[in-house]
Amino acid sequence: MSGFAKALAIDAALAVAKIARLRAVPILMYHSLDDESSGLSVPVSHFRDQMAWLRDHGGRTVTLDEYADALNGPGLGGLGRAVVVTFDDGYVNNFEHALPVLERHGFTATLFIATGCVGEMTPWLEHDWPVMTWDQIRTCREAGHSIGAHTVTHPHLSELPRDEARREMAESKDTLEERLGEEVRWLCYPFGSFTPETEAIAREVGFRGAVSVNEGLRNRPEDLFRLRRVYIGPETDLRHFAFAMTRFHGWRHG
Repeated sequence: MSGFAKALAIDAALAVAKIARLRAVPILMYHSLDDESSGLSVPVSHFRDQMAWLRDHGGRTVTLDEYADALNGPGLGGLGRAVVVTFDDGYVNNFEHALPVLERHGFTATLFIATGCVGEMTPWLEHDWPVMTWDQIRTCREAGHSIGAHTVTHPHLSELPRDEARREMAESKDTLEERLGEEVRWLCYPFGSFTPETEAIAREVGFRGAVSVNEGLRNRPEDLFRLRRVYIGPETDLRHFAFAMTRFHGWRHG
């Protein structure tokens, strides 16, 4: 397991210990759907069971725009039993395995794409996980899923000079918008690497908001450029998933 994946797993364990029982709309963070048991992997069977559980318990998915509208307006409670499903990196296995499951239940997701890696292997990982092609990305969008930016080369943004960080964010946004013919409003920070200056650049570039890899549920309107998410990994089987959703996310009480 890579250091990045280990850090995510540790953050997840700490978050579970701290989350209060409350009505919330979790932003679920997935990466790869496969059986390799890496820290970024979720077995396809687990994902299938998790989405079926959500549907069986009256759940639905909302977009990040709907989440932000509620966060800035009447509050997340009005969204009911909702989740936001996100996938970082846009692997081909998301296209092959997630899309059929999501379509079966009438769910949608947001997929974050590093534009310089489209149709290629991920250079930042030791795993041979290819990224979707442009045709596959367009198919996802046509199926009702949202596409977000994940920079061009998937760098640690907080370690880059300001001009280079801005280029990574702006070029990825521009490329996606040109390819898809629509505005791209959401950013995902690679490796969860960001600073207040990174947030400021993302605003300048024209994003509506950004998601982090920080664990948690309590997002405020001022957190739109550092939204916390709930890490879903290889250890999140149906028992753990259902326990988290009912105990910590407030679904138990209708």
